[in-house]
Amino acid sequence: MTPYDCSTTLSGLALLSFTRLCVFLKHRLYEFAGRRSTWMPGLCIAMLGWSIHALQNQSLLCASETTPVTRSTRLVTPHSLAQLIDAHWIGTDLRSVAEQISKQIELPVIIDRRLDPGTPVNLRADAEPAVDLLERLAKSLGVSLSVLHSSVRLAPKTVARQMETAEILRDRDIQSLAPSSQTRFSSRAVLQWPIGAVPSEVVESLAEEQNLIIDNLTLIPHDHFPAITLPLMTLAERLDLLLGHFDLCISITTGDDATHISLVPLEDRKEIVRVYRRPLRNSAATARLNALATSVTIENGETDDSFLLRGSVADARLVERALFPAATVRPVKKPASDPQQDRFTLRVAAPLEELFVEVAGRLKLKLIIDRDSLARASIDPQEVIRLELSNATREQLLDAMTRHAGLSWSIADQTLSIRATSMNPNNSDR
Repeated sequence: MTPYDCSTTLSGLALLSFTRLCVFLKHRLYEFAGRRSTWMPGLCIAMLGWSIHALQNQSLLCASETTPVTRSTRLVTPHSLAQLIDAHWIGTDLRSVAEQISKQIELPVIIDRRLDPGTPVNLRADAEPAVDLLERLAKSLGVSLSVLHSSVRLAPKTVARQMETAEILRDRDIQSLAPSSQTRFSSRAVLQWPIGAVPSEVVESLAEEQNLIIDNLTLIPHDHFPAITLPLMTLAERLDLLLGHFDLCISITTGDDATHISLVPLEDRKEIVRVYRRPLRNSAATARLNALATSVTIENGETDDSFLLRGSVADARLVERALFPAATVRPVKKPASDPQQDRFTLRVAAPLEELFVEVAGRLKLKLIIDRDSLARASIDPQEVIRLELSNATREQLLDAMTRHAGLSWSIADQTLSIRATSMNPNNSDR
C-alpha cells in the first residue's frame, strides 16, 4: 500500500493523451464552424468521456456572509484547495484519483497506509471546490480529510483530527526554540525514498540531515514502503508525514549539546487550549455556542466575557463557526490587471500566534516571532484576534493582521519576522 505515488500512471498518460486529442479536435471543429459555438466544448467533453481539470482560481482565507461559500470551515485553506474541479470517476482506483487531484491542486494527497489504494471510486464533480470534493471522497471511504501545511491526507477519522492538532502544537514548540534550532526544523527539501525503504531508517536519515537525535526509533514498526517523491516540505512536516502512518508524531526537546526528537503517539498531542470572548451582544451566536455544550469542552475564562476551549482543532472550528458562521473558504479569480498576485479574503477569529503560523505556512515562509518584544509590549501571543478584509494582497493581509495587534512584520530570506511595533517601526519587502 502506498501513502502517495506521484509518478505518472498509465491511466494518467491515457487521460493526458485523450485530453490533448480533444483540444486538437476542438480547434479543428472551431475552424470548420467558423465561430466559437457554445456546443463545441460539450461535444469534445462527450468524446473524451471523462476528464478532470481545475479552473485557475486563487485563494481566499474566508468568505463574507453574503457570498456563496464552500462547505469547508477550515481556518486557513491552501489556495489550491479553492480551485474548482470537474471530474467523473467510475470504478477508478483510489491511487489514480488521488494522483489526478494532487496534480490539479499542486498539493500532495496522501493515502494513509491503512487504506487500500486499489479501492474503486465512483464520484462526479461539476465545478466543485477541491476541498469539498476531497471531503466527499473521504466520506465515501469512511475516513476523514486532514488539511495540513503542505499536504492533505485521507486517514481514519480519529487520526485525521489528531494530526491537525499535533501540527499546531508542533509549530508552537518550534516557535519556542532558539532561532538556530527553529531553522533546523524549517529547512525545506524534497521528500523521497527508494522502493522497499524501511520507515525507521528514513526517519533516522531525515533527522541526521540537521544533526538531530531521535530517542525512540523502535516505536516505528518494521515495514517497507514503495518509492516516493514529494514536493518541498519542512523537516518537521516530512517527519510527521511519515510518522502519521503509524499514529506517531515528533515531540521536540532541547538537550545540552543537541536538539533531541522524541516520537510520541498522536493520542498524546490531541488537545489545544484557546481563549475566546463571549458573544454577549449576539443572541444567535450565543445560541449556537450553547448548542455545542454537549460536543466540545468549554470552560469559564478568567473574566466573565471570556471562555476556554479544550479540545482538537476540529473542536475549535466548531466554536469558530458558531461565533462566525461565514468564516469559510470560497474561490476567486486573479484580477486581470495583476495576474501574478495572490489575493486573500479573511474573516476570522483565532489566537494571534496560531494564525501567523498558519498564514506563514500557506505563504511558504519560515516564521520567527520575537517573543521578547511581545512580552515588553504586554502582547499575549495566545490572544484571539478578529479581523475582516477582502481581495487583499499578501502585504495588505499582513498589514491587517499586525496593525491592530500592535505588531510589525518584515520578510527577508524567505522568513516572516513578527515583533512589537516599537521594536521595528518600518516594515520591509513591500
